[in-house]
Amino acid sequence: MDPEGRVRVESATEATVLTDVLALEQVARVRHYGTAGLTRPWAQFLPEDAPLALPLYGGQIDPERWTPRSER
Repeated sequence: MDPEGRVRVESATEATVLTDVLALEQVARVRHYGTAGLTRPWAQFLPEDAPLALPLYGGQIDPERWTPRSER
């Protein structure tokens, strides 16, 4: 898979070693702008927004304290 989620290399059998070239600049671009430049859900939080409950994980995301590493 590439940083956008597209399949880069597939195997027809299970016992295969696959290789591909990883473009690290694509990783940095997707981390900054999101997939296809559209999906940055955490960037939409404002500090005054209500916390988002995550019951499956037993926690929450508190926008007042949420700052992605790239923006620190």
